Amino acid sequence: MAQIGDAAHACQRFTTVSPSYAGEIGGHPAIAPHAAKFRGVRNGIDPELWDPSTDPFLPTPYDAASVDAGKAAARAALRDRLGLARDSDAPVVAVVSRLTAQKGIHLIAHAARKTLARGGQFVLLGSAPDPRVQAEFDRLAHEVAAHRAGSAAFVFAFDEPLSHLIYAASDIVLVPSMFEPCGLAQLIAMR
Repeated sequence: MAQIGDAAHACQRFTTVSPSYAGEIGGHPAIAPHAAKFRGVRNGIDPELWDPSTDPFLPTPYDAASVDAGKAAARAALRDRLGLARDSDAPVVAVVSRLTAQKGIHLIAHAARKTLARGGQFVLLGSAPDPRVQAEFDRLAHEVAAHRAGSAAFVFAFDEPLSHLIYAASDIVLVPSMFEPCGLAQLIAMR
């Protein structure tokens, strides 16, 4: 936090991702002396970029009137692309996230196992900057592939077109987190 204090001293204003998070961290010794310059600006998404009625990454764009057909087309495309069983009525449960301690990586692994145990399909799109965390998810992906082929897909990458398809196709989007000042995943999923 010393670097934040140095930066706060040198700038005219500085921000964080939400007013509530600014309140949570505003008392930290590196920030408190500069509280008059500190603001929380609510995080947000581009509603045009994340509009399923005009999204170029979806096989069939949809709106409220055509949501069933649009989601069914997205689900079929996602299952084809990721090698999931296509003839399944199983719900698609997804996580699109960085795989870091903040995101509750143990919660993601637990959700994957519970989803599969209850007959759902699980999709994860994300990557881990920590090689130990990546190794844990590599083991989970291998374990699932060995015992439940066609039930789960793990994509360890940043892939924006795939993220659009995952959000559109999923029945449930999980947003596990140890804390989340103002998460974008919730806003995207609701859109």
